Amino acid sequence: MSYYVEARCTFEGEDRGATARLQTVYDLLNGMDSGAFHLAVTSIRVGTQAPPTSKLRRALETWLSTLDPDAGDFSLSDERPERRFEWVWHDWHLLFRPMPRSVNARMTPVRRALGAFIPDAASFVDDITPLREALSEKGSKYGKLNHPLVIAINIGSGFHDDEDTKQALYGRVGWRINIDDPDAEATPVLTDPGYWGWPGRPAHEHVAGLLLAGSMHYSRVARYAPTFWLHPYAAQAIAPLPNWRVARAASEGMEYTDPAVLPDQHFDLPAGWPVGEPFPRSSRGA
Repeated sequence: MSYYVEARCTFEGEDRGATARLQTVYDLLNGMDSGAFHLAVTSIRVGTQAPPTSKLRRALETWLSTLDPDAGDFSLSDERPERRFEWVWHDWHLLFRPMPRSVNARMTPVRRALGAFIPDAASFVDDITPLREALSEKGSKYGKLNHPLVIAINIGSGFHDDEDTKQALYGRVGWRINIDDPDAEATPVLTDPGYWGWPGRPAHEHVAGLLLAGSMHYSRVARYAPTFWLHPYAAQAIAPLPNWRVARAASEGMEYTDPAVLPDQHFDLPAGWPVGEPFPRSSRGA
C-alpha cells in the first residue's frame, strides 16, 4: 500500500551540530577492537570540526592492550593516570576509562566498545520531550492526507531507550502514594497523555506509526534495524517492512518482534558492509 513518510533528526541540548559530531565519533569508536574491555566516556568539550577518529581508535586500542583486566578494581572514580585516557585535539576534550568485560564475555568479539556515557557535570536527561516535540511538528505539518502518514525520527541521544519512546507515545507514568498509609504500595498512574492520546481518547489517528532509529547513518544500514511503533488506533494501518523491528501494544504491555529479514539481506548487501572506515579522511585529517 502507499503511505507518506516525514523524517527528521532529534538531538540533545541546543547545539545540534555539536551533538551530531559527537555522536558520529561515538558510532565510529563503537566499531573498534576494545579487547577485554568496554569503555566509559565523558565528553568534556565537543569541538567545532570533525576530529581524526581513526587515530583516536588506534590510540585507544594501544592503551587498552597495555592493561590487565584482572589487575584489581577498575573503579570509574580511579584517578590513576594508567586508568584514564585523556584525549585532546584542537577544541575537543574526551576522557575514557576502562571497564573490564566478564571472563566469559572476553571469548567473543566486542559488539559495542562504548559501555557507559558519563556526563561531565550533573544534569537531568530528558529524552521524552524532544521526541514528543518532533512528533508534534511532523504530525501537524500537513492537512488531511489521502494516505497514512509514517513519522521517521533518528534519535541523536546516547541515552534514549524503549521506555522513553513508550512514555512519549503512551504517556508519562507517575506514582500515586497514600500519605495516610505509608506502608501501602505506590500505584502507577498516567500523569499526562502521550502522542497516541489517552486510553479511550486516541489522538493523531492519521499517523500509522513511528519509525524510530538511534544514531542512524549509512555505515549502519546493513546491520541496524529501526523500530516501527504501531499506532494502536490508527485510522489506517500499514504493514511493517520485514527489516523493521516492530513494537505494538498488547494486553500485558508492549510486545516487540524482531525483524523477519536481516538488514543486509533486505538491501542485498554483503554482511559487514561497508568494509573499512565508514568516513575515510584525507591524509591531512587522518
